[in-house]
Amino acid sequence: WQHLFIVDEDALEERVEGIRKSKPNTTARYRALQALYYLSCSEGNRLTMVDHIGLVRVLVRGLKNARNGGREQLTILMILRNLSVPPDNKDEITKLAGEVLIAVCWGVEDQTCKEKAIGTLVNLSADRDSALSLVELGVIEIAILLVKTTSTAQATRAPGMQQFRAMGGMLLYNLCMIRNLRKRLRDNEAIELLQTMLAERNMLGLLSTIAIMHLIGTEREHPLLVFNERQENLPNIVNCFRLSIAGKPMYGLMWNPRHLVEAMGTLILFPTNKRTLAKLGVDEVLTKGTKVCRHDEYACNVMKELRNQLQPVLRRLSMQAAPISPQTQPSEGSGTHYL
Repeated sequence: WQHLFIVDEDALEERVEGIRKSKPNTTARYRALQALYYLSCSEGNRLTMVDHIGLVRVLVRGLKNARNGGREQLTILMILRNLSVPPDNKDEITKLAGEVLIAVCWGVEDQTCKEKAIGTLVNLSADRDSALSLVELGVIEIAILLVKTTSTAQATRAPGMQQFRAMGGMLLYNLCMIRNLRKRLRDNEAIELLQTMLAERNMLGLLSTIAIMHLIGTEREHPLLVFNERQENLPNIVNCFRLSIAGKPMYGLMWNPRHLVEAMGTLILFPTNKRTLAKLGVDEVLTKGTKVCRHDEYACNVMKELRNQLQPVLRRLSMQAAPISPQTQPSEGSGTHYL
């Protein structure tokens, strides 16, 4: 129950000092790290811990000295993953721990350690500055390798591979949200790799749809713009947008409304998609979105433009659905006969 204990700065400093004084790969070091891990499971503690100046440095030093695949290495990686969850100080954690996390991804054979390291990179890459720092360290290559090596049916059935595939997709998604990286990602065949997830009826199908739309941009003739009514990609995006502006998760994740409206801005370049989105009631959701996201001027402007683009389609749909008025019905004896 140690994770229920709310730590203060003095108590935290005492625990960090205990790690400093203990020798690597000893029971004393492991127990000190384990106690710190339990503390990091509490959201309140994480906020205090990420503000501690020396904690991440101590953890990085311990990670370098720990035995590959050992319990100390795994515990430190679990702590870093927890500390990478809060939105604050991601860039600082990346500067101190990014290089060693990338090294673990490439050099450690233990699958559990590798999974925790990649999970930390996924959390850190949600921040733009952190993501750009990680790109310089080679995170694009890791994301692409993860998706490429788990794309076959045989690979996805292997134990743990679906988890790595999901993390690779999430890494690519976070990187696709950064405009300056999109050309580089296209050149690295990110669209082709994301396309392997497009038909999946889960989180990967949703995030690959959104990410691909960001990479396509305004390319009206791109074949991946075409969705039919049997596919769930468009309904999923609308439902995800509806939940995101309500502050609710989808597939256990919180989604940024700005990313979703930008993806819809690409989707409506294809007329059939525009009609499908209109039928799904996206206009009403966009109206709510402009109120909820009024602090984000760019997102609001995109939503307003989307509504303007949808108005002609909505008018046509309403005319088709309207009943025939009595005045337009043929009167008795008008010369029109029905068999």
